[in-house]
Amino acid sequence: MNETRRRTEERAWIGRHRGRVAALALAAAMTVACGGETPDPDPIGPVVERDLMCPSAQVPLCSDQGATDAARDGSSDAVTRSVAAIENAAGRASLDVSLRELESAIAAKNITKARAALAKSRTALATAGGQPADAPDLGAIELLLDYIDPLIGR
Repeated sequence: MNETRRRTEERAWIGRHRGRVAALALAAAMTVACGGETPDPDPIGPVVERDLMCPSAQVPLCSDQGATDAARDGSSDAVTRSVAAIENAAGRASLDVSLRELESAIAAKNITKARAALAKSRTALATAGGQPADAPDLGAIELLLDYIDPLIGR
């Protein structure tokens, strides 16, 4: 009699929890089938910020063609003269890349990329020092960056 009662209770317990076990098994199977990732809350995709470009950017670079030409020519001159004269090879290479990016961004009137290239150029300028002979060239590059800074609204 005890045995019959125990089996009846087991069947009742299994009956009560069968739905829960099935739901948990289904959830586990779906998680494994989907790679374990949660669903994307934004199925359209991430919001991608567009680069700030002229003429929509309200910065002096967009409205003053003379200043734009001077900034582009200055960055080109800095690459061909000042950077080429720097003795620190690593600093020279870093400044060359960042100033060329700056020149390209100014020519394209891409304010977002110009700001990034300016920040990269300032970092490269800070790490390029070390040789006393490089001081005049680094000073000239710093003056150029100081000239460009307000033109791109920084």
